[in-house]
Amino acid sequence: MRWLYLAAIAAILAGLGATYQSRRRALNRESPRRPASLPLELDSSARDWVWTHRAPGRTMVEVRAKSVKQESGAARIELENLELKIFAKPGGKFDLVKSARAEFFPAQKRLYSEGEVEITLGIPIDGRPSRQLARIRSSGVTFDSASGKATTERRSKFTFENGEGEALGASYDPEAKELHMRSGVVVDWKTPGSRPMKLEAGELRYREAEDMIWLLPWSRLTRENSVVDAASAVVKLEQGVIRIVEAQKARGADHSGGRRLQYSADQVVMNFSPRGEVERVVGDQNARLLATSGASATTISADHVELGFAAAGGESALARVLAHGNTLLESAPQPLAGRPLPETRLLQSQTIEMKMRAGGRDMDRIDTLAPAELQFLPNRPAQRRRVLNASRMSVRYAEGNRIESFEAVNALTRTDPNAEEQARNRPASVTQSKHLAARFDPATEALASLEQTGDFVYASGDRNARAATAVFEPGSEIMILESNARVWDASGATSADRIELEQASGDFRAQGHVVSSRQPDSNPGSGLLSAAEPVQARALRMASSGRNRLLRYEGAAELWQGANRIAAESIEIDRERGSLSAGGNVRTQFLETGKKLPGFTIVKSSRLVYTEKERLAHYTGGVHMNRAGLDMRSRELRAFLLDSKSGSQLERALADGAVEIVEGAGARVRKGSSEHAEYFTGEEKIVLKGGEPQLVDSQRGTTRGDELTYWAAHDRLVVAGAPEKPATSRIRRK
Repeated sequence: MRWLYLAAIAAILAGLGATYQSRRRALNRESPRRPASLPLELDSSARDWVWTHRAPGRTMVEVRAKSVKQESGAARIELENLELKIFAKPGGKFDLVKSARAEFFPAQKRLYSEGEVEITLGIPIDGRPSRQLARIRSSGVTFDSASGKATTERRSKFTFENGEGEALGASYDPEAKELHMRSGVVVDWKTPGSRPMKLEAGELRYREAEDMIWLLPWSRLTRENSVVDAASAVVKLEQGVIRIVEAQKARGADHSGGRRLQYSADQVVMNFSPRGEVERVVGDQNARLLATSGASATTISADHVELGFAAAGGESALARVLAHGNTLLESAPQPLAGRPLPETRLLQSQTIEMKMRAGGRDMDRIDTLAPAELQFLPNRPAQRRRVLNASRMSVRYAEGNRIESFEAVNALTRTDPNAEEQARNRPASVTQSKHLAARFDPATEALASLEQTGDFVYASGDRNARAATAVFEPGSEIMILESNARVWDASGATSADRIELEQASGDFRAQGHVVSSRQPDSNPGSGLLSAAEPVQARALRMASSGRNRLLRYEGAAELWQGANRIAAESIEIDRERGSLSAGGNVRTQFLETGKKLPGFTIVKSSRLVYTEKERLAHYTGGVHMNRAGLDMRSRELRAFLLDSKSGSQLERALADGAVEIVEGAGARVRKGSSEHAEYFTGEEKIVLKGGEPQLVDSQRGTTRGDELTYWAAHDRLVVAGAPEKPATSRIRRK
């Protein structure tokens, strides 16, 4: 029994031993391979190493490596084939960092990679990315394993959906979603369907959450021939596309499409289309724009300037400029072969709007939206400085930025004489009107015509004018006044339906309902025209020259001075020669103020010539003189006038050709006839001679002789006859 018991125990032990050995061999086969012995300098090593950093409710950072080793007693862990995942706050994305080799400092929660590092931003946890992801490549990168923030002082390169860039030194904060490029920043932005843009800056900060880029402390934006230099700038993105750029102390230039555009301001805001084309540029504080093309260079400076652009041929062409606040626009002509240089134009206003022709090369029109001043500054000796003030102005341009037309409301102009005119003492001229419209020669930009309407007023020295409408002809320097026209100076005034005034000389021609007033000559006692009173006139037409020294009236002309009058179809006064002439239905009327009751001496004829030196009025053609108690007819009459201080202006009259005289009135009338007669007013003496003189007295009969002399005041008659032909008398019987 005992043997059986021992045998049973032995059998059980043998079975257990066999089972143990079998199980052990199976376990050995299933167990992982025993790691190699650690080198003497290491404490530990491992493969497929994982380290995580968690926050309440989520994993923040996960570090994986294919192999890990840690030196004996060292505080760092060396990682190979590193993958660092930095998880975003709830949003289902993470940033991935890859490096062939890195060092991990657990105590400091710091990771450092000396070699090349690649960072991919915004990888979806589930699914594939919907667009190209941004990547950063650099070296010498330090990571904060707790926050995931990465920094480097070395050159870094970036690729993203719409471009690429590089910088010296960079950092990335995954929590703030902020990328910081520290210096030497260059970014090439390539928006699909538009021209690429290069961003350069001393420093760049990009905040993904805000879709904004900060460029510090200087910045440059370049697109082909367009460049903007600035101090700091802010770039605002929309789905990865640049939409707004805000720049400080900015200066921009665009030299494309045959145009040269420069602009600057303390603050500039640029708006871009989804295709990356410039839509709008706004400059504030010390804003300035220079556009050069064609025949001129145009500069605009203001407190605030807005530039509007239109897409044209894949480019952004300037379409509109709005300037506000102390605005000054200068248009300087460019020298062109074969073309005289026109004036430089300066336009000042609070608000100016400029519109461009299609393509943005040339101006189409300029409008002022507030009161304005326009100056034309001479560039050649013959040109004059002109200044125009108005409540509103509008300028239109032909091709090549050549001024075509101009309009103004409530206009006030001033034109200064050029140097040659100043030497001749020509004064400046000033005009004013409700409306002004000018046209320019498109070839030379010289003023071709100028029309001012609505209460027009003109002044040049002591010369003045006014009318409802005025039209200027610069080539002839003639100003045409229409409707209620009037001109005046120190020597007199003229009004008419229409007046043509030569500005250089002051000569003018008037038409229609002419009324004139002239101050008398300074010579006292002029005989025909007194120095005591102004000379009034009216006619259908009038011409004045030599500063009113030569006056001509035509068409039912009439001059008067007090009670004295001269009427004719035409009257001409030549003050230089001291003469007056009249033609066609001449009629003169002079007031006699002798001892007798005042009366008129009236003379009618076909023509009159008066000379001041002789004080002689020579009437010709059907002369008829009538004065108190005397009526005389002849073919011509010479009337000699006394000084106006005398009681009667007429001193004596000499009549020739079929002379007929009627003297007296009522019961006694004397009629004389001869070829020649002389009448002396002081003695009331009449002398008849030539052509068988004859005197018929209604009371005493008829007397004939070679010469008859009769004194009306003394009722005395002296008859002289030749020896062969004695005088005869026939006594009328009662």
